[in-house]
Amino acid sequence: MGLTYTIDRQRRLLTTVWTGTVTGEDMVALYLEIFALTDFDGGFDELVDLSQAKIVELTADHMQRAIAARLRRFGKARTRTAVIAPKDVQFGKARMYNAYSDMAEGEDVMPFRDRAEALAWLDGNSGERV
Repeated sequence: MGLTYTIDRQRRLLTTVWTGTVTGEDMVALYLEIFALTDFDGGFDELVDLSQAKIVELTADHMQRAIAARLRRFGKARTRTAVIAPKDVQFGKARMYNAYSDMAEGEDVMPFRDRAEALAWLDGNSGERV
């Protein structure tokens, strides 16, 4: 598993970086760890970097469990999650997560192929959603 995270409290930004082979169970475990932090609240946007990851066994069940954990901890706080997903499989998984999050009225998820575009969207400088 190669999942790391940093929390920038000043920018209210959670950054997660996925490297190497990552499974759905790894993702669920990471978010349960983050959501258990007592000084982390649901008002943080997130930047997810999948550019160095090989994602295996990431199913709809894993995505729904991660979304359910967020909702249990923070309610329906509307935050934005930008996903850097340069490869087709990563991009497709990010779109799938977006669909499940929308159905659960969770965070606003947007996949991007480019880091600069993802950051611009989080900063509110990107114009229309892609």
